[in-house]
Amino acid sequence: MVRRRGSSLIVVLLVTLILFCLGVGLLSKRTLQYKGSYQSTLAVQARALARAGLEDVRTKLQHDYRFVPQSDDNAKHFQYTEEVRQVGGGNSVGFYTVDVDLSLQSPPFSVLRVTSVGTAGTMLNPSARAKMYGEIGLDSTRDGTAYYEYLQVIDLGGF
Repeated sequence: MVRRRGSSLIVVLLVTLILFCLGVGLLSKRTLQYKGSYQSTLAVQARALARAGLEDVRTKLQHDYRFVPQSDDNAKHFQYTEEVRQVGGGNSVGFYTVDVDLSLQSPPFSVLRVTSVGTAGTMLNPSARAKMYGEIGLDSTRDGTAYYEYLQVIDLGGF
């Protein structure tokens, strides 16, 4: 009768190796899930920044109707960028870039077409971007006060 010494050691090592490989696979899967949820958070943040750009134009118009430069034949667009920081002047959250199309601001249309791009992250290292388009009606009420509202807002998604 021949005795095989150490065969149980090899079986234990193989089982340990299999369990180790399964553990590494599960950990890498969890890391990918965390990265995916972080990217989703950045996408939502970029969408909120794009919406903030649309609201910024509307609010500035509401407080100062001369905010939009008077259109002439040469200037049909104007653009600006603003950085958004955490409450209390903390770290930068991101920024939005607003492009205002002035080509339809005169009657009979009386509409401003606004495109806003929200960017989460910094200008040098953007993490996520989202784009929104809106049309602001420039009609005034019967008493002559200006009231600016969005006629439509379209979410153009991330890019």
